Amino acid sequence: MLTLISARNNTQAETVANMATTIWREHYRPIIGDQQVAYMLATIQSKERILEDFVNVDYYIIQLEHKAIGYLALETKRESFFLSKIYLYKEVRGRGYGHSIISYLKNKTRLEGKKYLELTVNKYNPSAILFYEKIGFQRVDAIISDIGKGFFMDDYVYRLYV
Repeated sequence: MLTLISARNNTQAETVANMATTIWREHYRPIIGDQQVAYMLATIQSKERILEDFVNVDYYIIQLEHKAIGYLALETKRESFFLSKIYLYKEVRGRGYGHSIISYLKNKTRLEGKKYLELTVNKYNPSAILFYEKIGFQRVDAIISDIGKGFFMDDYVYRLYV
């Protein structure tokens, strides 16, 4: 059974940071390179940063039969929820878990009176783009964000209207 566990403490922040390290190194090295992956893990996905994020961002550990298989982070906006992070371990991708999670989030968005679920995806991440478009997300913008130290995030913005 797939469950979302609210992450709110030190131990859970460390669990999320450890998952990020494994998932990001495996998935993002070919897309953005070792240096940017290391920088982003240190500045965006570190335990300390995650603990700081707990103030404004809801983190969840995604579990399958009580085993952590990924995580997500959701920010509440005026008209929407922003899915700032959703990551699964490689060995569980393609089994429908991502679709189940998005269905849950879509329902949550609707129930809480929001108009859409929004996220960004790297322009050079074709598997993620294909997944989001297949389940109904629409590309609404393209952005380049300076994240410091000469690194940039080159993303598309996607929305799923409810």
